[in-house]
Amino acid sequence: MSGTGTPFVNSNDGRGNINVSLTNNAITRPFQIAPGYCAMFAYGTWASATLKLQISPDKVKWFDFWSVTADGYQIDKRMGSFYARWYLSGGDGTTAVTVAFISS
Repeated sequence: MSGTGTPFVNSNDGRGNINVSLTNNAITRPFQIAPGYCAMFAYGTWASATLKLQISPDKVKWFDFWSVTADGYQIDKRMGSFYARWYLSGGDGTTAVTVAFISS
């Protein structure tokens, strides 16, 4: 898979801010999410790309949880404890999307 994107977590317990910048056809390494409410934001140059937040109980089988094709957000989404990853597909050489995941 080409592209770039490696999330980082700003806290020791898996909660807090997860921020990542992605270019076309990128997938991040899995990260763990603690249960709670969250907000997700995505913005940038899309060029027909699709961004998905995928979730998994075991890092083997992945399910699409949230999908967006333009600047957008979702706030106060109740989430369980599981693995997640960002997947950006399509687009072209101009695609550059920034995503933020904030949990409480």
